[in-house]
Formats: sequence, structure tokens, C-alpha cells
Amino acid sequence: MGTLLDRNRGILTRIENQQPIAEAVRARIFEGNALVLLAGQTPEGQAVAPLKPSTLRHRQGTGPPRIPRGRASQGIAGLVVVVVAAPSILTATKTWPAFSGPVEGMNRTRPMVGFRPEDLAWLREQRRTYIMGKGGD
Repeated sequence: MGTLLDRNRGILTRIENQQPIAEAVRARIFEGNALVLLAGQTPEGQAVAPLKPSTLRHRQGTGPPRIPRGRASQGIAGLVVVVVAAPSILTATKTWPAFSGPVEGMNRTRPMVGFRPEDLAWLREQRRTYIMGKGGD
């Protein structure tokens, strides 16, 4: 067990380097995105607009709206989650570079941009636990 000064130095070191938790954050956001899409929900958990009959007639695949081929669809497989652990900050972004059109247009009727509240709560808890240290230091 160290001194208060040692503990505070450890906290400062972990604040300045959050890289050790970056991969877990990236994986959680990627999987959370997949779960939302497979459930046919918005990131906030609300049902998305159903597909119109004309869309269903020409659609290839039987998955939920936005992901006709389930996990193989670009909404899941094409997602790139980037987590940057810079000094004192941890940022995460979601992008779909393979989509030919802007995601914003799709996002109006069937939202997919954003983060699940439970993933954000998990992320906050992971950061707190990591920064404050795991036991005795």
C-alpha cells in the first residue's frame, strides 16, 4: 500500500494513458451496434420504421430493416469503430466507409448513428474503474 501521493501519481498516469481499455471499448461499441441493428431498433432502443411493400418486393435477404443479410450486411460487417486514447481523453467514432451514399439520409427514417445508452454507461464505468485503479494502488 503506497502513500496518497503514489496513488495520485498512478491515477494521473492512467488518465494520461487510457490505451489499455481502448480495444475493449471498440469491441463493445461494435457488438452494441450489431445488436441494435439485428433487433431492428434505434441506438436508443426504439423500433425503426418498417420497410415498405415496394422495398420488400425487390429486397435481397430476409434480415431486419437496414441489414437484409444479417451480420453479413454492410451495416454490421462494414462498420469501422475507431477508438483514440489520447492524453486525458478517450474518443470513439463509428463510420461505414463502404456505403456509397451518406449515412445521414438513411439515418432519418431508420437511425443507426449513435450509441446505446447501456454501452455509454459501461464505457463510463470502465474508464472510472481503470483510472481509479483496481484495488490497493
